[in-house]
Amino acid sequence: MISSRKQLLDEIEAFLVRTGMTPTAFAVHAGIKDREFVARLRAGFDLLTSNMDKARAFMAGYQHTPRPKRRGGAARITAAA
Repeated sequence: MISSRKQLLDEIEAFLVRTGMTPTAFAVHAGIKDREFVARLRAGFDLLTSNMDKARAFMAGYQHTPRPKRRGGAARITAAA
C-alpha cells in the first residue's frame, strides 16, 4: 500500500511537470509556510495534515494560464571590435 506522503508527492510531481511551476513557488502559492516543503517530502520527511490539505486544495483550484510568448528576440547591442 502506498503511503499518503508518497501519494501526495506523486500528485505534486505530476502537477509541477504539467504546470512548469517550481517546487518553491508551489509551496508559496499553496500557502505552506515552508518554502522547502517539496524538497522535504522528496527527502522522506513527514508532513502536517494541514499542509497536505493546503497542497491538495491548491492543486484542485489551480487554473493554469500560460504566459504569452515573446515575439521575436530582444535586440542585441554589441560593442564594435
